[in-house]
Amino acid sequence: MDSKKIIILVSISLVLIFILIYFYKFSSTISKVMKEDVNHDGQIDIMDVTMVARSFGSKPGDQNWNPDADINKDDTVDNLDMYMVEEMFKKVEG
Repeated sequence: MDSKKIIILVSISLVLIFILIYFYKFSSTISKVMKEDVNHDGQIDIMDVTMVARSFGSKPGDQNWNPDADINKDDTVDNLDMYMVEEMFKKVEG
């Protein structure tokens, strides 16, 4: 293999590695910051509050269970989950 091909392959590999690292960090940040975005539409709004309300009182196995509505991941959708979504909604809405 000549040196031009090696340089091209190394360059492409470095670019791909950079892209993978960038998107991994970006997706990790979004998921941590937006845990209250229950419907994953990129914003915290009344729809997120509604989704938590629909799952209120549920636990895994219940018909209305929604794991995304369990904001604090304690296997129950309760007052704390509702409070967390409502507080973030208030901050976003201003």
